[in-house]
Amino acid sequence: MSAASAITPERVAQEKRSRYNPIANLTPQLLSAQMDSFAIGYLPAFARTLDKMFERDDVLRAVVPKRCKDTSRRPWRIVKTDTGSDQAQAARAEEHKQKLEFFYNNLTATEALDEDRRGGARLLVQQMMTSVGFGKAAHEILWQPSADGGLTAEFRFVPLWFFENTTARLRFLPYEGSIDGAPLEPNKWLVTAGDGLGPASAVAYMFKHLPLRDWLSYCERFGLPYVLGKTSATKGTDDWRAMADAVRSFIGDGGAVVNREELIELITASAQGTMPQSALTERMDRALAALWRGADLSTISAGTGDGAGASLQGREGDLLLEDDCVMVSEALQQQIDPAVIRYFFGAEEPLAYFELEPPARKNIDQDLKVDDFLVRNGARLSTRETLERYGRSEAEAGEPALTAQTPESKFQTPNKLQFPNTELPKNFAALLARADQPLTARLEQLLAADGDAFATELAKLQAELPELLKGADGETVKAWEQVLGAQLVEGLTEEQV
Repeated sequence: MSAASAITPERVAQEKRSRYNPIANLTPQLLSAQMDSFAIGYLPAFARTLDKMFERDDVLRAVVPKRCKDTSRRPWRIVKTDTGSDQAQAARAEEHKQKLEFFYNNLTATEALDEDRRGGARLLVQQMMTSVGFGKAAHEILWQPSADGGLTAEFRFVPLWFFENTTARLRFLPYEGSIDGAPLEPNKWLVTAGDGLGPASAVAYMFKHLPLRDWLSYCERFGLPYVLGKTSATKGTDDWRAMADAVRSFIGDGGAVVNREELIELITASAQGTMPQSALTERMDRALAALWRGADLSTISAGTGDGAGASLQGREGDLLLEDDCVMVSEALQQQIDPAVIRYFFGAEEPLAYFELEPPARKNIDQDLKVDDFLVRNGARLSTRETLERYGRSEAEAGEPALTAQTPESKFQTPNKLQFPNTELPKNFAALLARADQPLTARLEQLLAADGDAFATELAKLQAELPELLKGADGETVKAWEQVLGAQLVEGLTEEQV
């Protein structure tokens, strides 16, 4: 595995020196031409323009990093595949897991054009998420084997304008101005394919900034009133020049003195009706927020007075985040995990894989109730799938694990019941005699039993207790609490409800 980079220092220096602002004189016609070229695979022009839009527009500058960071902040883990009862495969899966965990815990992510920005797996995921805007994100992989037999890598994020896509796959442009690129070498590049929201974002950007420019020009031209001086003096006379000087002094924030025959007025421009620029720019801000976050931002909706456009429950955002986690996970599972496993184990198929955990389900309580119902009715749920669904992992062999500390369930069989008292209290019969309940007859049967028969009769009574306690008074319930324990009686009475 080679560690030589295709991005030479000379290429970086050339890129830095030749950078320009592609949106300074951007017109709708030019933007349309760039997007048409981008669609057929000539990426540099529009990629540079889109990058500058993401940097300069106030709304894009907020929503784009939020979309990327939402995903990069999710926890990740290495999950072993289900090997069933095959102990040899299970042991091999554990080895695969350890190698992948070391790799991802020790990788480095940086940028080809800014090597001062360095991080780990979290920065790598954030860079991969730029594919949501640009459609593709590319990382050059510099593999780094260690002397002790370990393996990690440096991932160098390369801007999209270093590539072309005319053959349906990214190809690297070896120098500035290249038309045809070179195919990406296997195992040397990580390519992430995302939604590609860039063209739609660029259209909204243009429709927003055109009226903003007009609005700014209007303010610049008519923001301050014009000064009109009226005089009866003949043009060119001393009185005429005195009025001109007075007008100039107003323009320079000065003052003037004129006689009663002369007049100085301020001329202001008043718009007829409501100016359209505000509504149009606000409409485009909403469109940009909806594109990237799934719904309007509450801060934008607050401007309308009621926040009606905001997605307060965040359901749309959860859908996007879940899909982004899957996109990143699948890219690493298909392009990185097999390469790491092959390095250590040859042609073996990976028995473990990287997973970026999606957000937890909102209605976990309902899921737990459904799972409990299925188990009690004989369903055999997969332990691995269930643990993954709740974002948990099973303890390894020999590893300390949590165990249930709660009293035994009321759904257990009678021979596993644990009674807090081994014999009936002396006043038990007297307490039950006060209540006019069918329990009296059952009590006589219970009192007549002894030894193992007593435990059997008591277990039968436990099964019948929910029906027998219907309408029971407090004294009856108190008596059974003394025998079976308050917690068990409460559980049985809750069950009947």
